[in-house]
Amino acid sequence: MYEEDDQITTTTVQRRPAAGHGSVSASNSKLSNVGILNPEIVIGGDDKEYIILSIDASRTEFRATVNGNEEDVFRVPSNSKKIPLTQVRAINVSSDWRKHLDEFCLEWGDKGLAIGKVAVQMEAPQSKHENLAGKIMAAAVYFNLPKDKPVILVCSLPHPDPEEFKATKEQLLQELKGSSLQAKFGGNSFEIKIAQTFFVPEGYNALLYTDKRRVQLDIKEIPNFNRGNTIVIDGGHEHLSFVLCENMRFQSIVSKSLTGLSMCDFCASIAELKGIDNPESPSLINAIIAPPGKRKCKFRGGKPIDLESDIEQLQPEFARKIINSFQEWFPDVEVDYALITGGSGFYFSRDLIEVLAESEIQSVVAQPYRYSNVLGGFFYGKARALEFS
Repeated sequence: MYEEDDQITTTTVQRRPAAGHGSVSASNSKLSNVGILNPEIVIGGDDKEYIILSIDASRTEFRATVNGNEEDVFRVPSNSKKIPLTQVRAINVSSDWRKHLDEFCLEWGDKGLAIGKVAVQMEAPQSKHENLAGKIMAAAVYFNLPKDKPVILVCSLPHPDPEEFKATKEQLLQELKGSSLQAKFGGNSFEIKIAQTFFVPEGYNALLYTDKRRVQLDIKEIPNFNRGNTIVIDGGHEHLSFVLCENMRFQSIVSKSLTGLSMCDFCASIAELKGIDNPESPSLINAIIAPPGKRKCKFRGGKPIDLESDIEQLQPEFARKIINSFQEWFPDVEVDYALITGGSGFYFSRDLIEVLAESEIQSVVAQPYRYSNVLGGFFYGKARALEFS
């Protein structure tokens, strides 16, 4: 079990709704169907009831879960933008808003906050941690979290080194402390009270979730990570993480998250080769990760650009750079297993598996590879709640 050096506790500052904008009862609201995604109530070691909210804030997508079920993961583009309150209140929220999430704007303090698809339409930038408290509140709205149950928040973070990891934790904690975590959506007031926040290095929760699947589903192909040294290769859009765990215990000194070898860098290489101005364009990214034969992108109604030959040319070169970096990092310990996770981890998994096989290391690709971190975070939070006294 990964254990932080210090436990971080946060408490929300409760704020009264502005006059004339109080809570609307569900029976009179268009949101009367909220509550269909009931969170799991966890009994802590202190016999109190908690809700576990696990989040994974990637550069391209914000993800959250409150029950550890793959089919119930909340996911929206990471784009967000502050807008006038009048703009939010002018939106007529439909009863089936969860199906498309293209009208997801919150009343957030004295501002409005556009989340996900609507923010993309406003050409808001992608960001991993900008407006993170607002994105957390968006998940609380989506799951209709009850305000009378304290929340245990679990957040996955890159781990460049112990010092930078700690600095990022403290920065995000300041944002959470400065927010009431109270918002309105569709005329309804929502509030969550965070009892405890845990920050976990990216990759570790994917290992935790994969081991959980091994036990629950009796999957023989997944090794018992509790009995040996395991390397986690977590390839995200912005970071490439190499994590070492000894009998499932995170080794902070050795583990590292790197920039320069992630999916955004590969997309930038393709964009440069094709003369595409915006390497962060969703059209470009979707084309690159599409199956072979369907790798074409189209910009503003223009002629489709075929990327097939360019990807075939650059993918082996980029994979070799990842492998070289991995071999330079490889710790001076005997490694038994490897877990490959994340979108770009899966994208380059064939090349990584070949190298690992040459070193006689049994490798597994996490499933679902994009969501194993956020799902594992739920079970991490659950285990830590049992330690409360």
